[in-house]
Amino acid sequence: MIATVRNSALALIVGAGLAMSLAAPIAFAQPANNACTTGAQVLVVPTLGSVTVNANNVNASSDGTVACATSSSDVWYRIIAPANGALTASTCSSATFNTVVAIRSSCPGLGATLACDNGGCGTAGRSTATTACTAGTVYYIRVASAGFQSTTTQGLFTLTITHGPTPPPPPSPQPNIGPDVVVNQITDVTRWGTDAAGTTTAYSVGTDSCNPGDYPVLWIDSANYAPDFDATQHPVISQNMFRLKSYGQYSRFEQLGQSWLKHGFVSTNSGGCGTCVASNIWRPSTQALQNVGGDALGVNCSDTYGAGLNGSQGNLGPKNIVDATKGTSPFIRGGATGDNTTKSRLQVPTVDVTAQPAGTRFFVDGYYVAADDAQFVRPNQTVAINALNNASWRELTLTGINTSSPGFAGPTRQRDPGVMAWKFADPAVVVSTADHDDTPNPGTGWRDGLGNPSFPNTFIRSRYWVLGKTTDLGGGLFRYEYVVYNHNSDRSANQFSVPMPAGATVTDTYFRAPKWHSGEPYSNASWTNARSGNTLTFSTDSFATTPNANALRWGNSFNFGFTANVAPVTGGATISLFKPGTIPTAPAFVTANNMSVPNVPCTVATVGPVTGPSAPVCGGQPVVLSAAGAGTAPITYQWRKNSANLQNQTASTLTISAATSTDSGIYDVVVVNGCGNATSTSLTLTVLAACSLADLAHSGTCPDGTVDGSDFVAFINSFSTGDVSADALADLAGGGADGSLPDGIIDGSDFIAFINAFSVGC
Repeated sequence: MIATVRNSALALIVGAGLAMSLAAPIAFAQPANNACTTGAQVLVVPTLGSVTVNANNVNASSDGTVACATSSSDVWYRIIAPANGALTASTCSSATFNTVVAIRSSCPGLGATLACDNGGCGTAGRSTATTACTAGTVYYIRVASAGFQSTTTQGLFTLTITHGPTPPPPPSPQPNIGPDVVVNQITDVTRWGTDAAGTTTAYSVGTDSCNPGDYPVLWIDSANYAPDFDATQHPVISQNMFRLKSYGQYSRFEQLGQSWLKHGFVSTNSGGCGTCVASNIWRPSTQALQNVGGDALGVNCSDTYGAGLNGSQGNLGPKNIVDATKGTSPFIRGGATGDNTTKSRLQVPTVDVTAQPAGTRFFVDGYYVAADDAQFVRPNQTVAINALNNASWRELTLTGINTSSPGFAGPTRQRDPGVMAWKFADPAVVVSTADHDDTPNPGTGWRDGLGNPSFPNTFIRSRYWVLGKTTDLGGGLFRYEYVVYNHNSDRSANQFSVPMPAGATVTDTYFRAPKWHSGEPYSNASWTNARSGNTLTFSTDSFATTPNANALRWGNSFNFGFTANVAPVTGGATISLFKPGTIPTAPAFVTANNMSVPNVPCTVATVGPVTGPSAPVCGGQPVVLSAAGAGTAPITYQWRKNSANLQNQTASTLTISAATSTDSGIYDVVVVNGCGNATSTSLTLTVLAACSLADLAHSGTCPDGTVDGSDFVAFINSFSTGDVSADALADLAGGGADGSLPDGIIDGSDFIAFINAFSVGC
């Protein structure tokens, strides 16, 4: 019956439109299939057949989804799988712009990306994506422009959607551990000499890698395996040097320097860590296994790069272009600036390695970063963790530190970063980890049997190690020394905070960071420290203020120290994250618990109930939620929706400027201070919002959530006035850059907008 009403309404609208003068110019809106939820074009794909549509995305906006590439200006198609099998969406035959093609289980915000591609056809700008499909299941196809919104990246394309037979299964058994590269041995160290000024000394560290996983690690530095894999899919290797030195009554462990990154090439697949298995990888494009030889590190296989090779400047690339969380890196080497002896190599201040007192100890580490390792999620898990064991360290001899080939004082300590040498050397050191699991897994490394990203709706773990020791200096004074190491957090850190009583005396504050060099864009400015309430905070600029600030970035450790007249207790230290998160629930900080920190007597945090609207609110209206926390300052707030953290919502109030139906949910707030936390009672927020542009008829004060004859009547009544000053309900379109906004005139553009929306329904 609703369909009959809608058809009659459409006929009346068209008739009325023909009877009226439409002499006013009509501003055409975006393509009718611009919005996924309300306009996805329905296509019928036959069993073991295909359907082709010629279309464009000119003036299309974006639904804001990001899968395999940054993209915008998207249009949408909806199909029902005719049978079990494989579904392929392709612009391979024609596209006048650089396309991104994705297949989703539903519209953005509701489901997952099942397959996504940018440029996989082998022809610039054309893409193809394939996923397994189930009979009767609805799938959404997105065609978008690669890059950010720009009319220059929009244009014409031909989309072909094909249903094929059920694909063969990927090789069995599926990996349980996956690709997992580790540093098996620190093999040797080379001292290259000092710069012309004599202030900087260069070293390099030899590494022997191993794959203790159950699937090969990609080691590709060529285009031999397109379209499945590209030349960037190989490890990059960082090298660091550390020193443990006595400062009288206490000792300090600090990172002296860092290197640029060695790009891996040609694995030897040696037997240095077990019985080496041939490097057979699954090729989705051929649906077969292929032995790729040195372009992968096979299971239980090893590969050695001596210190001379790891210090070869032509193979070293900058660190700033690598995302260590995802394990991704462009294949860029060379370009370093500075002294010819030291540039791009592991650089340390010469004064830190010469004339050192007896008892001083030196250490080096090596760390491999690889995408397929970083992104692999083990069965029945939701977070990738393989990259957390990719570093190993080894101690050097004090007498050999300034020889051309420094010797070693012990064996390689596997699968721990170099900062853990402090704990090894001094059991009194306290160690804590602080993780955040908010990086969506792009699945661009290890793929499933069809070549699709293999871990939808999973995340990658980012980790900080925090090490600390408190020394009783006597006379009521205590020395606090901390090392904070960022293993793989691309978000980085710009604050480190510890409890400190407001009345305590703090002296001899200390900060140290390894120097950026050879043309890296980052600042080397020292962090400052300040006290607020019962907290001492070391910090640098925010990301919004200075994107290239000297943040604690991946593969680096910073030192923090001070003397205070406060005895230690076991407590928490806070690390504030530098870059904004990419998901709404991303945390603003992480906490290292069970640390030795100054004792701050405090009252445990409490919080009252959340206050806000007790009845449903209309879409578009502002909403303010609030809660009052109490207890010893400083107090922090973290608002949650449906038990998930809301990014950057860390004040006592939560303001939604214009509520939509997606804001409906259960809200509460967690209040934290230095000695505890509390969670408020919850408040359920219901937002009544229009389900589409055509949802004009209201129930009470809000749209009623359906599109039917009442909306047609409401539109006609408003349209017939022809006067926005009398009734503006029908003023739907004609304004804005794309014609999708009210323009203060009721004319033909409003007819078109209403017809398009009404025909789709909700």
